[in-house]
Amino acid sequence: MANCMGRCDRYRALFHRHRYQKPSVSDIWEYIREGCDGIPPLYSAMAHFLIPVFGNEALAARLPATLGFGAMVLGVFTFCKARMNAAYSLLAALLCCQVCLYFAREGRPYGAVLGCATWALVFWQRAPTGRRADWIGLGVCLSLAVSLHYYAICLLGPLLLAEMIMAWRDRKWNPGVLWAMAAPVMVLAIHYPLIDAGRRFQVHFWSKAEFAMILPFYERFLGPILLLCGGAFAVFRVFTLLNGGARESVRTLSLRELIMLLALCATPALTVMVSMVTTHMFVARYVLWAAPGFAIVAAAMLERSLAPNKLCLGL
Repeated sequence: MANCMGRCDRYRALFHRHRYQKPSVSDIWEYIREGCDGIPPLYSAMAHFLIPVFGNEALAARLPATLGFGAMVLGVFTFCKARMNAAYSLLAALLCCQVCLYFAREGRPYGAVLGCATWALVFWQRAPTGRRADWIGLGVCLSLAVSLHYYAICLLGPLLLAEMIMAWRDRKWNPGVLWAMAAPVMVLAIHYPLIDAGRRFQVHFWSKAEFAMILPFYERFLGPILLLCGGAFAVFRVFTLLNGGARESVRTLSLRELIMLLALCATPALTVMVSMVTTHMFVARYVLWAAPGFAIVAAAMLERSLAPNKLCLGL
């Protein structure tokens, strides 16, 4: 353990030296394999290459997370715009922005994971059209998410559940989506040496997975969204009344999307329970990518509560 701590100190010192004396990517891989960090090396490698470009270590360490956060906001709006009007789509993006804003400026991979996960949802939404570009986009986004954090593999659960239910109903699978979902599994397999090497350090992890972690997660990320939606409901309701009570007809989430989103909202609780018998460790930010699901469902429910027509699920 002491040897590992020494290597960790060496890694941190090397990483923060003058840009021409930074460790190589192979050094980063080796230090992570030694247990210096529990995340994949991709984010550290990106920061490593950005430092000579910008000449500022703080900026280089935070820029990928900030860009990923911006991609998440755009992705939530894009996903919602296919099923909601612009006002509610923007509301969903702002709700997600509110609860995840801290991770836009943290020099860790979570902001980038948010962007990759959200655009994976966008490409998955478009996948039934059969366009190869959407299948490739889904596979790339899922693979990048797993390359940034191992727990992002849990994102496959809601997507696969929705695909299984729709395949059972329609008696037909979408092979392109299945191939895309296989990509992050292969990426995780490539990282297995790092995961296996880090197992001996898990017994010292400071945050053990337990049932008590479930409720605080929803209080932190879902609670503010519900409160803000309550205020938005009042505003939109007043606006509707001022316009003579006229409310425009709206589109709605498809059954496939609704299944996925509800499963996505349940994933944090399930991930905690699975972690209790597998890795035995959990931190709320590991499943931060569930927050866009909270925001999308909340905005859809708000729009539906103010819409004149009954709930009607598409295909």
